[in-house]
Amino acid sequence: MKRKIIKRNDTISIATACFNEEKNIKNTLENWIYYFKYKVKFKKFEIIITDDGSFDKTVEIINKIKKKNKQIKLYRFKKNMGAALAFRNSINLSKNKYVLINDCDNQFPIKNFIKLWEEISKNKTDAVIGSRDRLRDFTLLNLGSLWSGKFLNYIYNTKIDDFNCALKLIKSSVIKKINLEAIGLNYSTDMTAKLIEKNFKISNVKIFHNKNKKRKKFFKIIKDSASRIIFILYLILRLILKKTKIIF
Repeated sequence: MKRKIIKRNDTISIATACFNEEKNIKNTLENWIYYFKYKVKFKKFEIIITDDGSFDKTVEIINKIKKKNKQIKLYRFKKNMGAALAFRNSINLSKNKYVLINDCDNQFPIKNFIKLWEEISKNKTDAVIGSRDRLRDFTLLNLGSLWSGKFLNYIYNTKIDDFNCALKLIKSSVIKKINLEAIGLNYSTDMTAKLIEKNFKISNVKIFHNKNKKRKKFFKIIKDSASRIIFILYLILRLILKKTKIIF
């Protein structure tokens, strides 16, 4: 691990959101804290968590860990508002130079961070997006995500390896300029699209991811797929309106 690429004035915020994650949250947070304290050794880091109306023991577990770790900052929605609003809240409340956006279910192990960091440091990009091995966790929903990403690359004339990946490392000055519009799980797609539309410099890096153990019901898969299709149609319309200078 190349610790020397982390400078004294480099600071980072980890922005995440959770909803009923009592099975994963303790292990995830403890791994994150240990990693940034003792592995990459950031002088200053924070973990911003927005709880999206959990009704299990998630908040209770976070508060126990929070008592011993001042880096953790917890915010709560009284009711479930959706992943996009929760992540947006965590991002907006972040205070450090860089923002790492990551799910708290340990789908993207924190050891991936150094790959993103080396990429953003070496190539001086504004944002780095993780690129998953889709064959590792093959489902119909992931297949749809893969092909929607290919279609969006065609529309935007880009070569983003994993257009919809939630794991991103972005300069705070950049992410704060992006107004996310998506409400549901399309937030990661919306974020990538907005970075492209605003002409920020983006790069990709291959990452390791764990298999998603959460299995959605068939109705939920259909609903999410329909939502993704509608959102893509909206992105196409938004792009047309921008190119014709009808909107900014």
